[in-house]
Amino acid sequence: MINVAILVWKEVPSRQEQSILQFWLETDKAAYLLRQYFFNNLHDRLSTRPFLSLVEKKWLAFQLLYAVKQSHDNGVCHGDIKCENVLVTSWNWLYLADFASFKPTYIPHDDPSDFSFFFDTGGMRRCYLAPERLYEHGGEIQVSQDAPLRPSMDIFSVGCVIAELFLEGQPLFELSRLLAYRRGQFDPSQHLEKIPDSGIRKMILHMIQLDPDSRCSAESYLQTYAGVVLPCYFSPFLHNLYSNLNPINPDSRVRDPIKCLVNRNAMDQKIVFANQLKLKFAWLSVNNLNPMPMLTSLTVACTRLEDQHLNELNKCFPNLQVQVLELVAVRGLADPKIHLLNLKACRWVVFSSRPSLTLITPNLITLKIQCVMCPAIHIEAPMLSHFHLSIDAP
Repeated sequence: MINVAILVWKEVPSRQEQSILQFWLETDKAAYLLRQYFFNNLHDRLSTRPFLSLVEKKWLAFQLLYAVKQSHDNGVCHGDIKCENVLVTSWNWLYLADFASFKPTYIPHDDPSDFSFFFDTGGMRRCYLAPERLYEHGGEIQVSQDAPLRPSMDIFSVGCVIAELFLEGQPLFELSRLLAYRRGQFDPSQHLEKIPDSGIRKMILHMIQLDPDSRCSAESYLQTYAGVVLPCYFSPFLHNLYSNLNPINPDSRVRDPIKCLVNRNAMDQKIVFANQLKLKFAWLSVNNLNPMPMLTSLTVACTRLEDQHLNELNKCFPNLQVQVLELVAVRGLADPKIHLLNLKACRWVVFSSRPSLTLITPNLITLKIQCVMCPAIHIEAPMLSHFHLSIDAP
């Protein structure tokens, strides 16, 4: 699921995703445009409690850049990126909406009526337009108002929105200030000094350069500032997680979040790059689960696991080693068998009346078992040197 709000109904890939996209309905008397209800636009969200934390602001900035990247990758420029056109759900998932290719690309700098009519419908005089979009009547450079938009124009607008995001809702430019900046009579870096993070200031200043050819693409900013301004876990982990939760029925998101993710064959995309995973209080299905060879530590606690004999677990996590495999109060098992050649430490906590476990782990060194009755255990672990068995009577 992409962040950009899609307008074309026929391109919707599945019925699940139709509910969050726009829909056009025309009758003989009227036309209706329907779309998902959104909690806020970004302008309103910045003044709504609870106020955004630093990491939430970075998350929204990342999503905005990602949405612009998706749009530009498809050859579409927005033309009117501003806080009012950035829509935010109650769980901080961002949509870039109201694409404005129909608006003039260039407007006269000495006639504010065009700016007010097309780009300042709220009357707040905030300006997100790239300075090259303002032209002089009779100037040396002749432009056509319907000339195509350029991606660099959107990047300037994104810089203004991100600046406003980190300036607690204070705009970087009003129209008069942008005209002064265009003439070299205003330095936005002084205004940006209110942002404590120097990396964010540097990124914004690069986006709002007067020379449009000096601005980078949205994809370039995502790559350059990953790990510097934007935490590395935003992509692919967090963005993929939200993307796969988004089309799921809201009730299912709450009731069986892990099961929903796994059944969408997406779990491997989220953690294949990680080496540790903890799953707690979930209902976990392993259907269509792809191998995760990078994973070396797994904890499954208070979870129903639909893998009675742990066959899929053995296949999908072949390199569990170094730290530990923990199975704590896992339901749904029947004569589980752990067959992991690289496993070195295992902890098993079981509260069933007749526990049983088979371990074929040639490199296992440490084994801890906690249960309520004496378990039936078959162990093939020649390297085992630390074995702890705890039987707590109910």
